[in-house]
Amino acid sequence: MKAALLTDVDYGLEIAEVPEPQPGDGEVVIEVTACGICGSDLTLGHGIAPAGTVLGHEIAGRIHRGDADGRWPAGTDVTVRPFFGCGQCRHCRRGRQDHCAEFAMAGFRRPGGFAELVAVRSDEVFALPVRVTGPDRALVEPLAIVRHAMRRVDLTPADTLAITGAGPIGIAAVIW
Repeated sequence: MKAALLTDVDYGLEIAEVPEPQPGDGEVVIEVTACGICGSDLTLGHGIAPAGTVLGHEIAGRIHRGDADGRWPAGTDVTVRPFFGCGQCRHCRRGRQDHCAEFAMAGFRRPGGFAELVAVRSDEVFALPVRVTGPDRALVEPLAIVRHAMRRVDLTPADTLAITGAGPIGIAAVIW
């Protein structure tokens, strides 16, 4: 399959043939139909991630190879929560995979969505509504991040909020 690989030149990507992902236990393979370019992809591409990394964590696609228990059949349109932990430790059980000793993120410590196919844990996959179509699907992950942040700060209509930056995250904060 084809994937965009990070080169050893700042922000460089090259299209290359790479092996198709082989899912592990509890994983599915997604045919990527859209993947956003996040600011963190640019940061990782600036000397943090090693050459050969497949970036991209704002993934949307279609189940290409489902899981063994049939929860995710082939053809299901999905998006991905790109943070992975062990699934067993106290942090993972509390939904804080970012604190897990085995934390990995699609596009950093695991291959990401700048590829035709990507393997991800089936418990980090979410079905997309039919009304969310095309490249807009790649916005689900960043919009969800902002929605989560807005819920945590518990804003009221009387509050004043300063939003710096007019990228997708800043615009989403205004919308939420």
